[in-house]
Amino acid sequence: MSSNQSRVPVIGVVGAIGAGKSSVVQELARRCPAIRIIDADVVGHAVLEEPEVKQRLGHLFGNIFLPDGRVDRKKLAQLVFGPTEKHQKALRQLESIVHPVMGCRLKEIIERYRSDQSTEAVLLDAAVLFEAGWNKFCDAVVFVDAPTSQRMARIVNSRGWSVEEFKNRELSQLSLEQKKGRADFIVLNADGEKDKAVEELRKFLTQLKSSTFQASKRKK
Repeated sequence: MSSNQSRVPVIGVVGAIGAGKSSVVQELARRCPAIRIIDADVVGHAVLEEPEVKQRLGHLFGNIFLPDGRVDRKKLAQLVFGPTEKHQKALRQLESIVHPVMGCRLKEIIERYRSDQSTEAVLLDAAVLFEAGWNKFCDAVVFVDAPTSQRMARIVNSRGWSVEEFKNRELSQLSLEQKKGRADFIVLNADGEKDKAVEELRKFLTQLKSSTFQASKRKK
């Protein structure tokens, strides 16, 4: 790394579904404009539309495209998120196509932000950070949590998922205990406590940038 890269930390942010990790990250960035955000979902959506990726997905899953040629993400989700072995196999196949390409894009974005002298820190907001191995790009990982009942209510209200879909999505990822165990810091984002969660994340970032954070103790 260059000297600038070595002083610009990259923090991976994961969380329980519906815990509001993206909301916490975006609010911190709003308060601290020198913090750069990389939303892995946005990168993933762009990767899905790359011609080579679409060709491979079409070969594997058949007609999963909208009339305008874009990938029908809802139809794709129905194929890969579910309790059966068929769903699990389809998800692994999807990830084998998309994750390597996303990893390259994420690395490029991180390097671009780190080369910018105005960047204070980079937050990589990625639900499947550990599953995809993108934690290797990070100096630390933060896990955002919230009570299960609150998380489920948020998702049902904001995304219109059924309780079954919520559970299927959660089962498709590493368990919450595994993620918590591999994270360097845990932030609680319960209802009505978003400001507190943002402040805790800000304090951890300050700690990470100081000599008190021992990189050798990071869990990968």
